[in-house]
Amino acid sequence: MERRLVSVELKYNEISKERSNHSWSETETSRLLSSSRQKRNADPKNSLSDLTKRLIALEESLVRKTDGTGRDGRDGVPGPRGVGGDTGRTGSTGSKGSPGSQGAKGRDGQGLSGVSYNRWGRKNCSGDATLVYTGYMGGGYYTHIGGGTNEYVCVDEGAEAVDGGHSDTDGALLYVVEGSCSHALPCGPYRDTHELTCVVCTK
Repeated sequence: MERRLVSVELKYNEISKERSNHSWSETETSRLLSSSRQKRNADPKNSLSDLTKRLIALEESLVRKTDGTGRDGRDGVPGPRGVGGDTGRTGSTGSKGSPGSQGAKGRDGQGLSGVSYNRWGRKNCSGDATLVYTGYMGGGYYTHIGGGTNEYVCVDEGAEAVDGGHSDTDGALLYVVEGSCSHALPCGPYRDTHELTCVVCTK
């Protein structure tokens, strides 16, 4: 019995120390142990029963204090990197950005500018102008009205004919202009009764 009392006291002492980490002071623990030893010396049988009850009560109290859980452990080692997730859905269109800077000037084009003019009485262009075609001056007869044109035009010397009717209706007639020295036109460089030339130029 004495050996059992010593064993119970050791267990009681162990639990008391554990509980002292939560609420009991060392003075309270020593007081309880001293009281239990005095009772043991007076009546070993009753002391064993009383000490067993105290031990059970102390264990129950300790369980209630700790709520059945121990202290938090240390943080574990970080786990390995997880597998990459699936590609997400395409997002919505963003807002319109600000205008970009002006680009570099492009190369000079090879086309014509489209500005053209006629040179009457000539067969070539002057300066850096480009020749489009040469031809002869043409216009309506001076006594006719409502003809093909009321102004002189430069008719291409290589103009293509278009098939038409064979009847003569005197409609939209076009006459070649010829020089006449007897009507204030100086002879030279123009020639009397010869058609007047023209040229269409562009630059």
